[in-house]
Amino acid sequence: MDEIVVTGSLLGRTDASASQPVSVVGAKELMQSGKLSVLEVLRTVPAVGTASSGQTFGIGGAGVQSVNLRNAGSRRTLVLVNGRRFPLYSDINGLSSQDVSGIPTAMVGRIEILRDGAASTYGADAVAGVVNFLTRDRFEGLEVSGYGGLSSRGDGQSYRFSAILGHQFDRGSIVVSAQQQRQDDIAQIERRWARDVYSSLGGASGITRSDSTPGGAVRGTDGALVACYPITGGQNIAPSCERYDTGGETSLVAGFTIRSFGGAARYDISDNVRLKADVLLSHRDGFQSLSGFQLNTAGFVGPFKNLVVPSTSPNNPYGRDVSLNWRMSDYGSRPTRTSVDMTFVSAGLEGRLLDRFKWDVSHSVGRNSTLSVTDNGVNAVALRGLLNPDICANDQRCAGIGAISNLDDLLSKKTRLTEAQKNYLFYDQTAKLEFTSAQSLATISGPVFTLPSGPVMVAIGLEHRKETGEVMPDAFTQSGDAASNTILPTDGHFSTRELFTEATIPLLSEVQFAQNLDLNLQGRHSRFSNFGSANIYKVGLNWSVSDELRIRTSYGTSFRAPDVIEVYGGGVADYGGYNDPCRSDTFRQSNPAVDANCVALGVPSTFNPGNTIPRLTGGSPSLQPERGKSFNLGLVYKPGFFAGFTAVVDYYDLRVTDAIGSIVQDNLNSCYLDPNLRTRAQDPNDICFTFASRNSDGTLARIQARQTNIGTFSTSGVDYTFQYKVAGVLGGDVDVSLSGAYLINADFGRGNLAGRYNESLAGSVSNPRVRGSLTVNYDADRWGAQTRVNYVSAMKDANVGISIPVDNFKNYSGTPFYTSMDVLVRYDVSDSAQLTVGVNNLFDKDPPYAFNFLKNALISTFDVIGRFGYVSFTQKF
Repeated sequence: MDEIVVTGSLLGRTDASASQPVSVVGAKELMQSGKLSVLEVLRTVPAVGTASSGQTFGIGGAGVQSVNLRNAGSRRTLVLVNGRRFPLYSDINGLSSQDVSGIPTAMVGRIEILRDGAASTYGADAVAGVVNFLTRDRFEGLEVSGYGGLSSRGDGQSYRFSAILGHQFDRGSIVVSAQQQRQDDIAQIERRWARDVYSSLGGASGITRSDSTPGGAVRGTDGALVACYPITGGQNIAPSCERYDTGGETSLVAGFTIRSFGGAARYDISDNVRLKADVLLSHRDGFQSLSGFQLNTAGFVGPFKNLVVPSTSPNNPYGRDVSLNWRMSDYGSRPTRTSVDMTFVSAGLEGRLLDRFKWDVSHSVGRNSTLSVTDNGVNAVALRGLLNPDICANDQRCAGIGAISNLDDLLSKKTRLTEAQKNYLFYDQTAKLEFTSAQSLATISGPVFTLPSGPVMVAIGLEHRKETGEVMPDAFTQSGDAASNTILPTDGHFSTRELFTEATIPLLSEVQFAQNLDLNLQGRHSRFSNFGSANIYKVGLNWSVSDELRIRTSYGTSFRAPDVIEVYGGGVADYGGYNDPCRSDTFRQSNPAVDANCVALGVPSTFNPGNTIPRLTGGSPSLQPERGKSFNLGLVYKPGFFAGFTAVVDYYDLRVTDAIGSIVQDNLNSCYLDPNLRTRAQDPNDICFTFASRNSDGTLARIQARQTNIGTFSTSGVDYTFQYKVAGVLGGDVDVSLSGAYLINADFGRGNLAGRYNESLAGSVSNPRVRGSLTVNYDADRWGAQTRVNYVSAMKDANVGISIPVDNFKNYSGTPFYTSMDVLVRYDVSDSAQLTVGVNNLFDKDPPYAFNFLKNALISTFDVIGRFGYVSFTQKF
């Protein structure tokens, strides 16, 4: 076997596949998977967390594909291309990760997923593990492939066309690849289970939905309802207001088109020196629709806080000062278009010195440049003028357009906003974002001396890395004059210099109970421009007991410096879906201490505010780095008495201190559970009141949700794969594989969430105890077939009994176990052409209901498209 370097090590070796917990997805699996994107294939690996997402639905990132190992957060999973760091991506809300959507499928030779911390090998961010995309650098000929699919409901149309061309010559090789893929968006209303989104499960019927009335509601300055209107127009229907279903105009699955290009070149300058270069380029256009603008003039922030229409205004027929609560969907939804250009270039030299040492010098640069545009934002300056003729008359532009003549006529639809008024009121919110990562890397490795049991291998390396990030919203959005999110600019950078080393020491060889016993030592010293220095290490043992049994174990430390967004992110003033602890029908109802605190703070027992609360997110320069520890113990067993069977079992335990995040709901609940809250209220600087202060009417004014060091989290569990291969069955080969993950512990700050989920907790969308699949693959001469059954165990909702009543109207407590089946058939049309036909989610299983203010389901855990048929074809010339 040729010498290879497996992900997680700097040292070349043979028989490396079993030396540490690495899952491998090959090029053939990628192309025959029946999945459109690389991420959807990776999600079938149990170690890839349920929070990994390619079905982005928030403002900012349609088509983003981020990998999240162990549900520890995508920021703690390091993505590499050929061992080099991939650039950071962030949307306008500051949700950052490494986006793999632009990597062309045809260019990928294999993907190695290291299910173990590897910060000592690769530096910060490899806390939970590493995903390394190894691209093809040797290929001969031309191969073209096509893929097309459609859901059984006639939507979600997807396609992918790709081509790869390569040539090998005496002293090198060159490979180029091009690809275009598209996925149409799916409206939430097109799935029966996703309709009727409830904002609360309390009350007799629970049908509360969003309190932003679609026809418009008028309230007094004390919050009392004055009037509300049906969405169809007509008479005042107070006091009964229609509720708004947030799923009516929202995308369930984002749409995107991605064009990508990949290239690799290798040239042997001499017998001992090789020139290498790799390039990946992509352009992604994403689209998704959000519900119409939520207008709440009593909830503005900044200079337009509590914007009211005074009783003296000639357009106010209500005889009192009033504010508006109005979901302006009648004037259009908020489509968001995202355009992203990704560039990744790496070049370097590698070779051998004295026929024993391998060296490598390279420099790589990755960049993500993004333009984000969201239509139908509301100009608060214009709104103030349109609602008040006196103000409008003093503004030259408004005076030329004219204020609203009568508020009752507008809301009852007797009159409409004129085109001039709409153009004045609405604007397109834009933002430009750019993130760059530059890495210079030099390593040398090889045997330094020989022990009786074999050579001692040592590697040493130097690395310099610089990360920069910039977010530049349009001037109007920055100013705070918008009625929607105020987005502040981001501009920051940091650099690091690092020295690292690795050694593999053969302790025993060819003795009883030890064919081989190797000790692996790794260490790294890092010096950051903004966080000082850190030293981390890793110790591992690889014990080959016999031909049948191999045991491996490792213990290591990690250090993760916060990224540019976490430190320098200017922040977003927006609205989040939270449950106020003082709501009368949830947390307060079952906790006397909470009720006493709310009463003492002047919040009445009948208080039932909406769930959409103003908040401020963003980075914090005071953040401290995360530090972690990981332990792994695994075995590979191939019994001689059971030919063709392999068992791979790995136990992992990951703990992180000073974890970075923003746990809003938990902080709120903790504050109001404190019996000393009434005393603490006397201190205006107390964290509970600087974190979440209240208006005079009792509603939460704004939640401070900036990044902070939230404490400690830990997770542990067991990965397993049992595989049995047998030849000569009905003229073909059968491969049966059972792979999965059993979660023992998932403590992200509020106790063990294994077997539960908590939608309010960042980085922990869901934590099923058991998740896995049973795959049966059959291959004959010219055809093959595969059946895959996917399983997710039942889960409890961690918020039941806290923010969700136990005796809610849906008898809801969590999700039941879930299974789905995928099938495919392959046929070799010729020696160089293959046709694949398949169906994902054959029995069209809907995702189980989960209380989720946006979607009614955990969309990152379960399939939301439904039955999906596809055809793919590959032809090699």
